[in-house]
Amino acid sequence: AVRRDFHSQFGDHTTYKISSAYEIEKTETIVKGQYGTGFKAPTVFQLYGICCGSVVGNPSLKPETSEGWILGISQKLPYFSGIIEVNYFKNHIWNFINWGTTYYNAGSGTTEGTEIKLKSKITDWLNFYGTYTHLHTSENLKARRPEISYTAGLNTHYEKIKLSVWADHYSHREDTGGQALSSFTTYNCYASYQLNDRVNFYLKGVNLTDKDYELAYGYNTMGRAFFAGVNLTFK
Repeated sequence: AVRRDFHSQFGDHTTYKISSAYEIEKTETIVKGQYGTGFKAPTVFQLYGICCGSVVGNPSLKPETSEGWILGISQKLPYFSGIIEVNYFKNHIWNFINWGTTYYNAGSGTTEGTEIKLKSKITDWLNFYGTYTHLHTSENLKARRPEISYTAGLNTHYEKIKLSVWADHYSHREDTGGQALSSFTTYNCYASYQLNDRVNFYLKGVNLTDKDYELAYGYNTMGRAFFAGVNLTFK
């Protein structure tokens, strides 16, 4: 894939992504790789924004550019009726835009790590899924990025009813000013009922244990909450 950006202030930039995969049929193994580049212009607020009576924008900002690659392997697990996937990734970022009393370009940096995904059919009516990420970053890219994060959940269904429960976990992090952000785990659920081919009712619960946590220092997140609704499909 190739993309061409035309920007009146930062000029024209071409980015692209190349990916390939090879399947070993005898072992039901897939080996894959991907390489891509990126371009991200500063937002209007980052350039000229005003907050709390003071100017925080920086019209001298340069756009971010990046390149990254992924190497991975996917393997079917016949005895567990599942698939396990392991990926190693690395990204290089130049002119990374950071924030203190104003926005500024924080130089170059890298993020790299390993991601493991697992899906398994436990029984005819119960499925397990999970994702685990171990991340390493350069010092100037550490803000708000957890070294360890994971999601683990169960799905089940019975006739027109579907149920799902899952947990999301973030390890200890630091914010842009060095403030500590504690690790946390939230528990969530989702249920739906398919009345017919046009009407679907759903109920979603988030942060069921009412965990007090922050994704950014000084900004509270949602406590325990429930949402109910209906999805309508028009054919």
